[in-house]
Amino acid sequence: MTIFPLTKYKTSKLSILSNVPTFKLETTEKHYRKRQILVQKLFDYESDYVNRLHACRNYFERPLLKHFQTPKSMSPRLAQSDIMALFEPVNHLFQAHESFLDNLIQRFQIWGPTQLLSDVLMQLVNNVGVYDRYFERFPQMMSILETLGRNKEALKLLEANVTNPGGIGQVHLFTLLEMPLYAFSQYFHFVTELRKMTDPTHPDARNLQKLQFHLARIDKEIKPRFNICRNISQLIDVSLTVRDCPLLMDQPRQFLKSGRLMCAEGKPNADVRACFLLSDHLILARPVDKGLVYKAKIKIKHITIKAIRRNSASFVLAVDDSPDHTRQLSEDLGDLLSAAGAAPTKEYVLKADSLEEMLAWVRDLQDAIQNVQRR
Repeated sequence: MTIFPLTKYKTSKLSILSNVPTFKLETTEKHYRKRQILVQKLFDYESDYVNRLHACRNYFERPLLKHFQTPKSMSPRLAQSDIMALFEPVNHLFQAHESFLDNLIQRFQIWGPTQLLSDVLMQLVNNVGVYDRYFERFPQMMSILETLGRNKEALKLLEANVTNPGGIGQVHLFTLLEMPLYAFSQYFHFVTELRKMTDPTHPDARNLQKLQFHLARIDKEIKPRFNICRNISQLIDVSLTVRDCPLLMDQPRQFLKSGRLMCAEGKPNADVRACFLLSDHLILARPVDKGLVYKAKIKIKHITIKAIRRNSASFVLAVDDSPDHTRQLSEDLGDLLSAAGAAPTKEYVLKADSLEEMLAWVRDLQDAIQNVQRR
């Protein structure tokens, strides 16, 4: 199938207002024009969506499969079967939406003021099974992607300049793989708006109402899975964005918040730190020209909020590594001292841009600390 440029169909091509029936002409024409703009947005969205799903295959799956065919490129933690598992759900989505886009194009070729669209849109309801598979496999997909991000050679293949028709430019594979998470809510919103813009006397009005009901039910049903996958997506975003970041998919955890704070670690001068608060760790990263570099991963259970300084919108964290005999053989001097109970408490002074931001960080940190203590 040809992947169409986003400008393949102009709104003006769909405007056939001369055929509008004479009943309630002004109202009908107004609704029709708004409806046309909405339908054009659907086509533009679907064209872009199919382009991006297609880019997954051409610009990422094939190069990665080729890379892992070479024995010297094989990773002890990855195999070709993992690459296939990474892309399989997206390939099924591409096939489903390729067919949906073809049906849209065929309908637009005979478009008129009273033309139906609900029967074509019903294909979205029939595609629920494909999305079920995607949501089910998403944790595995992200785990594979995170592991790929630790392979120096494969890391180069996770970003590409997509130049196919309707090209999207420089894009990271992660962005394309998480895109279907938000697709169904987009379709539900579109159908809801389309029904509002459709005159009650329009031959498609009742069917659009039924379709809206079906999509509302599906959107509600997938919400719990969406929330789980969205959390995983946020964790992977951190893992891939912060250079040298430890693996975050090694055990279940929640992403809580992120932001930038000034940080002083036992020295008078403070530096900017990107801060990522997770349910079990606080991750600090240093901004550099080409992104973020990992600086620290602090266990929430070791943190105490020692002081709050309202006048400077700052707070002090005391980090006390309690004795842990499982780390006595560690080569890290800090771990050895901690295991012996001799490691000094480390302090971090974190400063926000405003008192409100500082208090929000303190509240969220305190909540995380209390949640860990309850376990």
